[in-house]
Formats: sequence, structure tokens, C-alpha cells
Amino acid sequence: MHNVAQPSKPDEDEFTSRVPDEEVRTALERLLADSRFRASERNRRFLRFVLEEALAGRGDRIKSYIIAVEVFGRSVDFDAETDPIVRIEATRLRAALDTYYSGPGREETIRISLPKGRYVPAFEATPADEDPAPSQFEPLKPLLALGRARSARGLRHYAVWSMAAIVLASVVFGMLFLRGFPSRSSPEPQTTIRISPTVAVTSQATESLGAQGLTQSLQLALTRIRGARIIWVPPNAPALATPSDEFGAGKTYDVASTLRIDRDTLRVVWRLSDATTGEIIQADFMDLDATGGSTIAVEDQVAQTIASRIGALMDTPPSKGKGAAGQVR
Repeated sequence: MHNVAQPSKPDEDEFTSRVPDEEVRTALERLLADSRFRASERNRRFLRFVLEEALAGRGDRIKSYIIAVEVFGRSVDFDAETDPIVRIEATRLRAALDTYYSGPGREETIRISLPKGRYVPAFEATPADEDPAPSQFEPLKPLLALGRARSARGLRHYAVWSMAAIVLASVVFGMLFLRGFPSRSSPEPQTTIRISPTVAVTSQATESLGAQGLTQSLQLALTRIRGARIIWVPPNAPALATPSDEFGAGKTYDVASTLRIDRDTLRVVWRLSDATTGEIIQADFMDLDATGGSTIAVEDQVAQTIASRIGALMDTPPSKGKGAAGQVR
């Protein structure tokens, strides 16, 4: 392989290539049309946008702010320091590209990538006659052909050769069993959300009851985030293991919230943080009228709003209805 797309001098386009633009676009369309390319719809838009901008010679526009506004629909006052949406989605897109080209797309002759540390795309051209990786079952092919053959020397020779084929096949399968059969494509790492009880800021009985009700409503709302595993962390629970050890390779987040009643106002503060690094992904508060209406309706409204915000960050908004699509442990 040889890299054919590198950043050029500051006063030139950042994206250069000896491969014709049309071949690059053809490779992009083939990639986006392949259902085995496991990327969300907005990350497909992300990839198309940066590639078209680069091919048009506008590499200097491929910045976090432009991507956030034109691809992800953020407002003109977008600030990358407080909203990490572009960094998060770029990481997901890089992982999807790596998985595709190391698996179902390994025979592609033009490979598109998003180098770490920047959003300007690059691509590599591989020789068209590059041999694909040999199958682990390659040794069995002559044995299968041998089993179908009929020796002209009669049934005795055929039986001898068949027995030898069975013995050799048993040895090969035994070796494969010890080494492990080639696995099919691994499922995408599952997102895990750990939820702690809502904390009442003061010891008022009304706040304590409200915190308990909000905790229950939030559990239900979060389980509607498709594909997410919800972990309940009870009060005074011992410290959980490191997420990478306990939950495997999937991303793990912590959700925490507090509730306070001040005169006629009910304030709920919540935050979503990375369980591995402690980085706060998003935090916000809600003020509601605490004087009238159904307490249960208020709790459900708050919980659904929080779950929708979290689901939007993960590109998997909660499903509607009373059924729970997630898993609670």
C-alpha cells in the first residue's frame, strides 16, 4: 500500500491525490451502499461531507465548527470546548472504517480513512492483484476432493484413501478446535449506562419522595434507549470494577441527578459522564412548577427529557410506548 492523500502546504489544498477524483467518489458510494459498513446515518453524512469538501479543494474548511453546524445541525454559537459532538462522532467513524476494511471490505482497492488528530480524509490505493487472506479451511480442500474421487484401482484402494482422509480431517479439525474456529463478525460493542439514585439536596420529606419517584421514572425512560444496557447502582453500593474489565469493550457512561424544591420551584440537575475517564459529556438543569398538577406526570416529563437528551448524544433516541427496549441489571 502507498498513501496517496496527505496534507499539503498551508497555502495549498490540504487534500491531494494521484487517484482520479471520480474513482474516489466511486469508492465512497460503494462504501456507503454496503450494509456491512456499520456506521450511523449521520456519520455517513459526516464522511460524505469531508470527502466532497476535500475533493473540491476546500480542505481548510474541514474544521470542528463547520462540521458541527453543517453536518450535525448545531447552532452558529457552537463551542467545541463545551460540546464534544464532533470528536465523539469522528472516533466512531474511524472505528467503523477500520472494522470494515479489516473485514468485509478488505479487498477494496481504494480505502478511505480519517487520520487521528484531524478531520481531513485520506485514502490508500492497494494493488488490484493483492491476494486475499488464506482461509483456515484451505487444508481441507484436497481432502474433500479426495473423498469424492473414485480410484480406478478398485474399492480397496478407495477405502484406504477414504480412511486416510478421515484421519487427516480429524487432525485438522482437532487443531482448529484447539486454536479456535474463525469467528464471524463480532457485534458492535454495547453501550452501558450506569444510573445512580436521584439525590434529594435537603432532608425535606417532599424532596425525598420526589427523588425516589424521579429515580424510578428515569430507570424506565433509559431502558427505552435501543441497544443500551442499563445498570442500576443502589445507594451505598461498593465501588464498581473498571468499566473496561466489567463490561468489555463497549462504552460505559454514568448518569447522576439531584432534586431540590425551593418554594414553588422544583429544580432537577443531571449529568452524563464517561465512566472510564470521568469526563462530563453533558450536564443541564430543569426548573418546573411544583405547586400544581400531577407529581407523577412531572417526574415522567423530567425523566423522558433527560433520556431523550442522552439518546440523542448516542444517536439512538428512546423508543415510544410503555415497553422497555433496553436491558436492566
